[in-house]
Amino acid sequence: MAKRIWIKLYIEMLDSPKLGRLPDDLWRLAVELFLLAGSRGNDGVLPPVEEMAWSLRMQPERLQEQLHALADAGVLNLPATGAWMLPHFAKWQSPVPVEERVRQFRERQAQEKSREPSRSVTDRYKKSNEGAGVASTSTSTSDSISDSDSEEQPPAELPTTPAEAMAHPDVQVFAAVTGGRIPGLAQYQTVIETVRLLRRRRKLDEAALREYLSPFWLAWRSRKRLDGRPYDPGNLTWLAEWALNGSIPPPGGSQAGEAWHAPLPTPQETRRMLAEREQQLKSAVPPPQEVLASMQRFKQKLEKQGRK
Repeated sequence: MAKRIWIKLYIEMLDSPKLGRLPDDLWRLAVELFLLAGSRGNDGVLPPVEEMAWSLRMQPERLQEQLHALADAGVLNLPATGAWMLPHFAKWQSPVPVEERVRQFRERQAQEKSREPSRSVTDRYKKSNEGAGVASTSTSTSDSISDSDSEEQPPAELPTTPAEAMAHPDVQVFAAVTGGRIPGLAQYQTVIETVRLLRRRRKLDEAALREYLSPFWLAWRSRKRLDGRPYDPGNLTWLAEWALNGSIPPPGGSQAGEAWHAPLPTPQETRRMLAEREQQLKSAVPPPQEVLASMQRFKQKLEKQGRK
């Protein structure tokens, strides 16, 4: 499992006897251990006790005592390897299979259709974007989308195909900034929620939002790794961390010093840059009529499945 900057916490924890009967200090420790397991990215295997004690600002002896208490409650395991671990952590954090996401999407769409038969998928996206609220994408320790800004609006309906993604206004912003790039299926939620949060927090219209995001994307594309390879253009760090926090780290990583703020381009440079991106987008993105035709075929397919 890759190292994470956020983890899933399930609401059903509130009704779990295993956790609900724990004393308050053990409940807090259990949640902190979930976070440590996520930061370590090792399928629920926790760091050594001394390292955990430093991270949690606890005495190792006291932590060891509480770890055994959590093991007695069934929250932790201590395998023969001697490393504490959270059972089933990898299963909890694994992504929902595509088939299940598609099934859930179709169920939601059928419910929407039964309430508003004439409402198109594109119209639904536009309506869900009004107010520009978000759900629960997380970023670095200096910022989080899981604050009060994210709780006023429900999450937008997620696309399930590239054609649906290109009909979504927030993905269109992403594509305009990146020269026509479309995020992968697993990235739709992060892109949509981050763009909506930026639009709402900074009170930006579409043109101003593209202007704000462009320096972060250009800085990301200009960076190279130590081996000379460019940064992965499919990585969303530039959006979900740099743009959301409003700063660009210096080249070379954390050893290069504190993050510096990217100088914004002049209005003339911004207009030129956006004009170039617009030309790239026109050549990379299918014409609107093709997108609408694809959406219509998708809608007809769902209607046929609903009649079966």
